[in-house]
Amino acid sequence: MPRITVGARDGAVDGAVDGAVDGAVDGAVDGAVDGAVDGAVDGAVDGAVDGAVSPYRMAGASRRVPFSDPLASVDERGFQIMTGLKFPAEAWAPIYGIKEMLRVFSKTDWETKLVVSPPPDENSATDPQAAEALRQEVAELIRMRNEERPGRGSEIRAQIKLSEAYWSNMLMMGASNRPATRTLITLSMLLASMVAQYNKQIHNRARPVQVCPALMPEIPTPGHSSYPSAHATQCHLVHLMLDRVWTQAAGGQAHPMSAYSLAMANRIARNREIAGVHYHSDSVAGQRLAEATFALFNAELKAQMDALVTQAVAEWPTPDASAGQTISVMPENPSEMEGAPSYADYIAQRVINALQPSPPVGPEPDTSDDPGLVG
Repeated sequence: MPRITVGARDGAVDGAVDGAVDGAVDGAVDGAVDGAVDGAVDGAVDGAVDGAVSPYRMAGASRRVPFSDPLASVDERGFQIMTGLKFPAEAWAPIYGIKEMLRVFSKTDWETKLVVSPPPDENSATDPQAAEALRQEVAELIRMRNEERPGRGSEIRAQIKLSEAYWSNMLMMGASNRPATRTLITLSMLLASMVAQYNKQIHNRARPVQVCPALMPEIPTPGHSSYPSAHATQCHLVHLMLDRVWTQAAGGQAHPMSAYSLAMANRIARNREIAGVHYHSDSVAGQRLAEATFALFNAELKAQMDALVTQAVAEWPTPDASAGQTISVMPENPSEMEGAPSYADYIAQRVINALQPSPPVGPEPDTSDDPGLVG
């Protein structure tokens, strides 16, 4: 086998990887545009018709009820006007109950109690230790950009505005089931946004791309400051609310669902770092803010929260070992949960393996024990 120069090998690797990535990106963009157009048109039509006909939905699907002529009486009694009625409690949309809870909470002294400590680079212009802390955080973001971002792009973009959907998907919640749990999640998202934005105004930390433009974030940089991460505050507050429900459902014991919700919270927060729009210290501060907010909100609105949590508990039966619903740790090998390598990584590794130069002298190396890359 003729020897292949390092330059030729590197050029072949770069060409193969670039070609694979470009093809994948082009295909993804074309598909995304087509899907966005189709979805926008369908959504606009459905929304216009639904909004014009009725705001009510049944079992998650919009019900169109065209009605052109007046309803006519069929006997001599005629129609009667019913008096003394009130709007039924069960017909109130949950969002209005959430807004009322937030209104009550906003009248407490939460602004003096829910303030996180300054970011580690607060005085980086004059403090060498603060400057070094900032340098280390940026270095980690660059590593994430190079090593982790390619596999998380679609997830990162989806979580710009739709992180709540990830909870619904993991918890198998639809429009007609687990309403109290959905209310807790929506409450957590809005409450966390309020307290996080207040802290952002206080600290006004520069975004990572301001410090190091070479980071080139995966998504547009949000129009507010970096510290703390609102996504981290939201997802960790969701986790804490759900953990309270599950712990109560399990009679004070640890519930198996809590580990999953904590993993989801950490993943959503980390995705914002991988995207290049948050430092790790933003995420840490967001988690601490969520913990403080959880404690204060449950104390200030104890009666309302106790009632809402009790409703949510009924939606989560605890696994019963005596009935065969045993709980086990899986998988035994944690790496099995990491999934397969990305296709770009697979192509790159195959090309590198194929272009390895032959040794200048001696027999071919024994590769029988090399497991290679599982496809």
